[in-house]
Amino acid sequence: SKNASMPCSPGSSCVRADWLPWWVCEYRRTWVLLREGRFIPTRDELAGYLPGADDREVIRIARDWHGLEQDREERPSYYIGLLERWSRSILLRL
Repeated sequence: SKNASMPCSPGSSCVRADWLPWWVCEYRRTWVLLREGRFIPTRDELAGYLPGADDREVIRIARDWHGLEQDREERPSYYIGLLERWSRSILLRL
C-alpha cells in the first residue's frame, strides 16, 4: 500500500483525491435539494434515494473511500471510468 500522504506520480496508475468523496456527496446532495426541494443528510440515505446505478455506486465509493485504498490502487481504471460516466451523466442533466 502506498503512503496516503504521497501524491500520485505522473504516469502512475493510482487514484487519489481525498477531496473527491466530500465533493461528490455535496454535489449530489445540493442537486437533489435544488431540483426536488429535499435535503438528504447522510451518505447512506443519499445512496438509497438516488435512482441511477452510477449515482449509487459513486456515493458508496465516497462513503467507503478510505477503506477502498487498496482496490483503488489495484483497479484505477474502474474508478476513473465510473467518474467519467457519472460526470458525463451529470452534465447531460443540466
